[in-house]
Amino acid sequence: MWERFIEPMKPVSHPQVFANDRFLYQVKWDGVRMLSYIEKGQVTLINKNLKDKTLQFPELSALSNLLKEKRAVLDGELVVLKDGRPHFPSILRRNFGSIPTQINLLSKRLPVIYMIFDLIILGDRDLRREPLEIRTSLLNDCVNWQEPFHVVESFADGAKLFAAVKESDLEGVVAKRKSSPYTEGKKHNDWLKIKYRKRRSFVIGGFTSKQNRINALVIGLFDHNADPAGLYYVGRAGTGLKEQQWDLLSAELPKLKTERSPFINLKASQLKEAVFIEPVLTAEIEYAELTDNLYIRAPVIIGFSPVSPEECHF
Repeated sequence: MWERFIEPMKPVSHPQVFANDRFLYQVKWDGVRMLSYIEKGQVTLINKNLKDKTLQFPELSALSNLLKEKRAVLDGELVVLKDGRPHFPSILRRNFGSIPTQINLLSKRLPVIYMIFDLIILGDRDLRREPLEIRTSLLNDCVNWQEPFHVVESFADGAKLFAAVKESDLEGVVAKRKSSPYTEGKKHNDWLKIKYRKRRSFVIGGFTSKQNRINALVIGLFDHNADPAGLYYVGRAGTGLKEQQWDLLSAELPKLKTERSPFINLKASQLKEAVFIEPVLTAEIEYAELTDNLYIRAPVIIGFSPVSPEECHF
């Protein structure tokens, strides 16, 4: 039995990629952080909030048969791929499944991949004070690697990796000090996350205003695979446009006003300060990320987009 669960070591935000031969660089996978505790043939999955998620991912019980030791704690990220790239809404559907029949169905429709990047305990050996280089070396050798389990590859050139991440439209890069111990939480400067600010088109489903002048767009994305499928609210964007552009929006958007919210997950009463419009226009927006709850973070409006609303989807 495990005396307590370990708080994951969390990377600290860093503004840009850098070159330093004391660091290694890994892809930051866009998924759900998960520690796996393996003992006596049983696998227990604990998320970053120390909640048990074993029920949600039954296929990962196979990890106990692939481990060369009888006991271990592994750290990694669960992802679901769509068209070869992590699809965050899909891993959230897996993560929040609660009914056994639904979980069984989702495990077949949305299979997960476990991207493992650290080894915390192996057998009776606590590795938290060991340097990262030793932990990753042991990790490579302690598992008979096969689907859906993968060891995360490390790279020496952070700039090249970040360029490849941008080209593939992935989330970012984590720079890890080779000598770093496994420190719970964020009280360290050993793991640094460098995120790629993304651009995409969003559907404009409403706006907020002050003194009859629009000051933010209410935006969303379609999810054609969700149940129910439709337009989902992801937040508001209120920076990036020039004064004359806001003036133009203030004159034109009210003409598209509708009484009902176009968003499946947002009723008009839930955002009383908003005026909703027919979802026929789109805007190109730069942003840091979509959070765990699928809300946009740090959005900046670039301008109107020629992309049709139906093409703006997760």
